[in-house]
Amino acid sequence: MEQIHSLDFGDAPKFILDRLVHEKGLGRHGFFFTTDEGEAAPDGSGVSSGFVINEDAKTYFFVVDWAAQMRDAILVEWEEVETDHSLAKSAEYRRALAKAGLSLPV
Repeated sequence: MEQIHSLDFGDAPKFILDRLVHEKGLGRHGFFFTTDEGEAAPDGSGVSSGFVINEDAKTYFFVVDWAAQMRDAILVEWEEVETDHSLAKSAEYRRALAKAGLSLPV
């Protein structure tokens, strides 16, 4: 069973995350393994984390703190991490690569 996370709740969270990574200087990119950390508060605020890979094959771990009703968010953690193509068995990782314009190394 696939885990449900913030990105499953319509386009607004996706647009917000896209804006945040563009503000960090990323162009073409794909998110993967994005998940909510614990239960959201009754007002819809909460914390999510995940990874994003860009067209230069650089991978970043991020944590976002969502405002009420997920109307906005701030990056509370942003760290470049080692890109690990051993994750290629994951369809979610492969989709992120494709969105970033990358293919798996041969």
